[in-house]
Amino acid sequence: MIDSTARDTHSFKIDGRLYTGVLKQDSFYLYDGRGRILLKLSSEYIFSFEFRDYNGDGYRDLLLEVGSNIPSVMDVYLYSPSRHGFQELKDARKFPAAERIKGTPYYYSYERGGCADLVWSSDLFYIHNRAAIALGNIHGEECKIEEGVYIYKLRAGKKQLLKRLPIKAIHAYKNGKWGFIAAYWKKYYRRFI
Repeated sequence: MIDSTARDTHSFKIDGRLYTGVLKQDSFYLYDGRGRILLKLSSEYIFSFEFRDYNGDGYRDLLLEVGSNIPSVMDVYLYSPSRHGFQELKDARKFPAAERIKGTPYYYSYERGGCADLVWSSDLFYIHNRAAIALGNIHGEECKIEEGVYIYKLRAGKKQLLKRLPIKAIHAYKNGKWGFIAAYWKKYYRRFI
């Protein structure tokens, strides 16, 4: 299975079984321990990949970083111990740079929106039936007349404005907006459930 045309290769034992990812110039392959192809994707959009426990269930999942002008956009394949295989997490790309809120089944993302990263957004989400589902949104505007931090609750595709804060609210946190986002979701995620 060693391939001299591979850009990157990683192998891990997951649940006692060996899995190998091979990223080539034009394709990505996931093999099982017997060399059988479990997954084949065009890699013209895949920048890198890793095996990491994304959903906190104790099993490594397959994360494929997609080339984009937005950092850390991922295709995610969750490991299923009952199937001994990987299943795609639908809508994972909508939630770049996702971080899990420790001790909870909830996550938050970060996405720059323009104006030299002075327009940005963060979504609170959870995973249900292999789909990522948004619950809330924090939108920061540091570039327009209507500067501020806008906090929304999301339900059935609709946004309800819960709170508007002055943009200076993010400057009270270590690491600025990133510190604000992490602290806000950790403290208030229950309000969006």
